[in-house]
Amino acid sequence: MALSNKWCDLVLTTGNKSELAVGYCTLYGDMCGGLAVISDVPKTLVYQLSRVANRRHPGAIPESVFEKPPRPSCGPIRRIPIPFPRMKCLTASSKRT
Repeated sequence: MALSNKWCDLVLTTGNKSELAVGYCTLYGDMCGGLAVISDVPKTLVYQLSRVANRRHPGAIPESVFEKPPRPSCGPIRRIPIPFPRMKCLTASSKRT
């Protein structure tokens, strides 16, 4: 954020609705920024939109991104072993809000 202030730029965050709903995001990772562009988009839709982007621009998003299990990183070594809720349940509950 300091560089954002220095250059008068806006940092976009990457936290989606599913992650934000259950607090499954990191302060200096996907919550660090001035505007949460996809904060109202459920994670399942983020994946669908990403697949569409990959069809339009092949290889733009590596396949490993889609296969990686969701988990917040706490640095290069530590990981928080919190199980992420099932996507279908999370998406259904987030549509009610």
